[in-house]
Amino acid sequence: MNPPELMQEYWHHKPTGRLWAVELYAGNIIRAIGPLRKEELDHRVLPYLPYTRRDIRWLKEHRSEFESHPA
Repeated sequence: MNPPELMQEYWHHKPTGRLWAVELYAGNIIRAIGPLRKEELDHRVLPYLPYTRRDIRWLKEHRSEFESHPA
């Protein structure tokens, strides 16, 4: 079970329509994976995706362009 401060969400990048899975700790982006295809979205696998820190800087710089996306 994840600590309460750790959560995973799917995010939709409004300008491009691309989807990302984002892992947050206390509201801060710590890891992500994407872009993903819509067919890959499944809330049951969110905790197990191969998240990386590769795109963290870009995601933080463009965070206002994202919205939460249901799986």
